[in-house]
Amino acid sequence: MAEGRIKLTENELEEFYTKLGSRHFKLQEEIFKEYGYKKLDIYFKLIEFTYQIVTVIGVIAGLGFTALSSIQNRYSFVMGEAFLFLGILFGIYLVHKIYSGELLSFQRAQNIHKKHFGERNEFFKKIWTELKADGANIADWEKLKQIDDKTIEIFDSKDEELDDIYRLKAYQRILLYFLAAGCFMILFSIIF
Repeated sequence: MAEGRIKLTENELEEFYTKLGSRHFKLQEEIFKEYGYKKLDIYFKLIEFTYQIVTVIGVIAGLGFTALSSIQNRYSFVMGEAFLFLGILFGIYLVHKIYSGELLSFQRAQNIHKKHFGERNEFFKKIWTELKADGANIADWEKLKQIDDKTIEIFDSKDEELDDIYRLKAYQRILLYFLAAGCFMILFSIIF
């Protein structure tokens, strides 16, 4: 055996492929699947909540017009309907912003993962080919282990994802403020 090279028997070669090849590929699949399911579930729940707020605002805005004959203060009524209308527009904008932002986020994450797993798989192929021939370079073997260690790191939550969640919560709070202000103004216009 050449200095600095690893030579494996047929059984060791099969074990190597199982441990560092097929098992790692299954891990990739499981991680991507779990990551995708959880994120999409939360994502759609947040979108659904935004739709619900916009729908409630629209219903209340429409109901406000049914009380036109009971209005005591037209200025308050117009302000209330304006708040509700702004809430609807802001909600539509928010849904658009969420969808387009998430699409970009998914694309960035996919690009990072493709690059990482592409590099990992190229090293694996190189080592696999060398092992089948005359033995693998120890430095390449160590590099593959380093790449495998890095796999988990790329799936850690990033602070920017938390920032997006906090931003979404703030936007939804603004929608609720528009709803509350509009309802209050319309109610005020009927009572006073």
